[in-house]
Amino acid sequence: MESNENQIVDYQGMIIIHGDLYEFAKSGNGISLYGDPSHKLTFQHLDKSWGSYSGGYSVQKKDFVDVVDFLRNINKTLNTIIPVRIIDEREKLTEEDIREYNELSLNRKHGYHYVDKGLSERLNGTLPIIDLYGKNYHVDIKNAQLIPADGIKKSIQFNRCDLFEPSVILYDISTHSQVKMNESQKQLYPNVVGVKFPALQELDIIARAEMSGLPATSLLCAMPWRPDQTKIETIELSDVNITRLNLHNKKQQELEKKAGVLKDQKIRGVKRQK
Repeated sequence: MESNENQIVDYQGMIIIHGDLYEFAKSGNGISLYGDPSHKLTFQHLDKSWGSYSGGYSVQKKDFVDVVDFLRNINKTLNTIIPVRIIDEREKLTEEDIREYNELSLNRKHGYHYVDKGLSERLNGTLPIIDLYGKNYHVDIKNAQLIPADGIKKSIQFNRCDLFEPSVILYDISTHSQVKMNESQKQLYPNVVGVKFPALQELDIIARAEMSGLPATSLLCAMPWRPDQTKIETIELSDVNITRLNLHNKKQQELEKKAGVLKDQKIRGVKRQK
């Protein structure tokens, strides 16, 4: 399943089990794999007790397994615990209920994630948002940039390598814009700070999965999908080695340019062969 920018799908009320997206049967007696309604599952193999359905789930077979099979294939089968309310009373759950259940699942590795409105919008292509000193930005890791949510000011640009490793940008907190300068110009920018980001792929696990050729929902039962603001840190400008930062950025931009030229040459070579 990939996010679709042209067709809006209401994913609310669906459930993700170890990365696989399911929708509930209207009869309430099971679930079916999204996009493949013939792939139906019932909860007969799960043990219903203490307010939860529990048992095993085979990612390979995309099916629940009984206790005996689970114990025999414990290295190939993942444990699953789903609160009864999610299955039996799903339409009565509030957004707060869903958030609490999803946090519980993440913390205890229960292997499910219930789709709320925010996640449904994200799966339809709405980019996640972070806040930088009171200004909201859409996180676009596929293009290595932060896009101002209000459309004012230019986007903040990153190097492609920043997808996989921490990076630092210079940011003017008064004009809300990215800044480029030399080491000798520090005194001229009293409102500029360094902002340290984690690897950009950590800020959007849905795009991260898609860029790896995986379904968009693949990582949602393992980590939060909303960006973690605490991973974005402020560094005083005096503590930023701007000379080293500029050299690093220049080197990466040269490598990216070279990679782009080689890619273009390869494409032209393929076209000539045809």
